[in-house]
Amino acid sequence: MLCWENVIPFHLEEKSFKLKYKRLAKGGVEMKRIIVCDRDLSECYGMEWLIRSSHLQVERAGIACSPEELFEQMETERPDVICLELDMFQGREWEQLKHYAAIFTPALVAVSAEGTYAKAMQALELGCVDLLIKPLDSEKLLRHLHKLLREKHSVVQSEKEEPEWPCPSYRDLFLPGRTDSFSGDVVLIQHEEKGKTVKLLEFAEAFPFTDKPAILPLSDVVMLVFPDRDPWREKLCHKLLNSWGDENNGLAVFVLDQKENRTLQEAYQRALLHLQRAFFIGFDQVIVTGEAFSWERIDPLLTPEEQRIWIEMLRDNKLTSLKQWLYGEFYYASGALPDPRLLRIKLTSILAQVRRYMRNWKMAGEDVERAYYNLFNSVLNMPVLARIVQELILFIQFLFEQTRRVETVQKTDVVHEALRYMNKHYQNPKLNLTRVAEHVGRNPSYLSQLFSIRLKQSFRHALQDIRIAAAKELLADPMLAIGEIAERVGYANPAYFSKAFKKQTAYSPNQYRIRELTTEKD
Repeated sequence: MLCWENVIPFHLEEKSFKLKYKRLAKGGVEMKRIIVCDRDLSECYGMEWLIRSSHLQVERAGIACSPEELFEQMETERPDVICLELDMFQGREWEQLKHYAAIFTPALVAVSAEGTYAKAMQALELGCVDLLIKPLDSEKLLRHLHKLLREKHSVVQSEKEEPEWPCPSYRDLFLPGRTDSFSGDVVLIQHEEKGKTVKLLEFAEAFPFTDKPAILPLSDVVMLVFPDRDPWREKLCHKLLNSWGDENNGLAVFVLDQKENRTLQEAYQRALLHLQRAFFIGFDQVIVTGEAFSWERIDPLLTPEEQRIWIEMLRDNKLTSLKQWLYGEFYYASGALPDPRLLRIKLTSILAQVRRYMRNWKMAGEDVERAYYNLFNSVLNMPVLARIVQELILFIQFLFEQTRRVETVQKTDVVHEALRYMNKHYQNPKLNLTRVAEHVGRNPSYLSQLFSIRLKQSFRHALQDIRIAAAKELLADPMLAIGEIAERVGYANPAYFSKAFKKQTAYSPNQYRIRELTTEKD
């Protein structure tokens, strides 16, 4: 039985440790890495000491006292064997442990204080080779570890053996005349962003394949070439996709070609063609190549009728109609697909209409120009069609908002200019809506509508307010007759003036004058 309470933790010096195992390596022994994972630090140190002081050929025996420490060491150390306490993993940490165990495939020995059926099922679910119950038997633990390390050594040796098939080269992909039939599987991996080939290559080289493929990095893709056809290869591609999504930022697409009776060059070219389908269906996908297909021919420019429709939709700010047109034109659920290059040209043809709209509204600010050129770059380079369409809609929506702001300012200026003109010419009895509308360059009915919206009153009432306000000032002069005041403020009929004045002030002009004069004397 093991008792670790009195074991003093220690670590061998790095130099002597490495020298010792370098000598062992010369003898042909593949040195392994073991991690001991337990919440009890004394348990960890005790098992570490036991492993280091035993005859086990171990390069490193590490410890982890939390799930986070274990996950970090699994990523950095890639241990061959992990001896872990089951009770420390709950909820999301348990799910992450299962995921990491599937990716890094270490041999697992479960340890628990509970010898229950539930713990045994947990160990089976995780894929553990055994479940040990505390307190641990040191001899039994070492026997388990020795057996696991020996099995791991056999697996590594088999992986290191040279493949019996001739590894493909770039000549097979690009030089003509390479007609040897290739019967294996081909997988292309592409990142959604250009210039990420190194990251894809690192991912492919680190992935624990059971049958290691030849890995050929190209300009924008990484090609995996497997020597044989495997009906489970599509499942492997999904596993690759999930592993990529968990470990990396950005989306990737995986294309699998398993067609028979073709050269490696033909498999590569067909996979490359199908890779462009990601433009329509998006990344984060596994695409399996079917029969060879060709792109559908389309006219990449807007027809005169389409140009007219776009001019009207932009002019009238019909965002809903515009969205429906774009979704109908650029949504491809199934059937023949047009060449992505032609679709990009058609989108630039739409951008030409948008540009014309911007110039009509004199939108030339720095922010607007920057947004336009960002959109233009997206049309040319963004890898997914749906994203381009969404960016286009958002930009047009932004332009419509700018247009509404401009219209609001213009409406405010028109009303302001109309009021200024009315205050200057209210004495003219012939001043009316038509004359003011002519002055501001607007239709009379449109100007009347602006008055109602902006001032919450009609043009007639606004003009009357101006004239009555001017009449109040003139009534302060007792020497001016009511008829003369009416004429000075634009009323040709004194009786109509008196009626309008009383309606607004509740006093006749004479009553208002007497009231104001009396107030001044008081």
